[in-house]
Amino acid sequence: MVVRHGVEVQLVYADSKLPVKEFEKNGKIYVEAEPDADYFIAIRRIGWEGDFCIISKCVVDGTRLRRVQSHLFYDGAIIYAGIPSRINGEVKTTALQFTRPRFTKGSRNTELGKVEVLLYQAILTNNSGSNCSDYSTSFQTSLDHASDAVTDALKKKFVRSKQGSTVITSRQSNNNSGFTISFGRGAFINKVTLNYCTALGLVHVGVLPKPPVWMLHRMKHPAPPGDCTAQFKKMKHPEKDKEIEYIDLTDEDVSEAFT
Repeated sequence: MVVRHGVEVQLVYADSKLPVKEFEKNGKIYVEAEPDADYFIAIRRIGWEGDFCIISKCVVDGTRLRRVQSHLFYDGAIIYAGIPSRINGEVKTTALQFTRPRFTKGSRNTELGKVEVLLYQAILTNNSGSNCSDYSTSFQTSLDHASDAVTDALKKKFVRSKQGSTVITSRQSNNNSGFTISFGRGAFINKVTLNYCTALGLVHVGVLPKPPVWMLHRMKHPAPPGDCTAQFKKMKHPEKDKEIEYIDLTDEDVSEAFT
């Protein structure tokens, strides 16, 4: 998680609300993204010593999330930012999703995915009237990733974001209340930037150390579930009075499963 001026920002899994794994290097935050996983941008106010409201602007891979303004009035207030809509007075937020980009040949581009949250002091602009009409928003950004050499190994390293499938209901709105409070962006407070890609991508850019050869091989070529029928065997330790377990890699079934 990142905390700036009493506001905590992190990416969380849409189903569990648990944080996505993060790493820090040279003052930058990197998130280990899992392809096809839905996520929200969790923004929480903690320990802020001001009595004004804070609003945010979220930008994902260079595209702004429309109608996302987190009204953080009090300590502990939290919002799960995504793709909002309001239908029949019910406000819902659809998650974002990590996805594989479309690779095309061209000038080399190895930029990571990026989530930016800009924080502002809120200014009261209107305290009456009716502005509770239904709306819907969408999220679309370029999923292209250009490179001189499009290889299978490269395709496993990078991800981008698209609209996910998980939906949460954030609150109920009364269209007939005739009363609404509106805020505009005031003074800029700070910006939080979260860079994201797969574990292999983090290794590629030097955030994570290179794992042992066997682990790296399994990261690149995961074994299909249930394909490995290998069984541990036992043998007597050549020097100590005890048994040890091992897998016979000369077994035909085992060698196929581990390649």
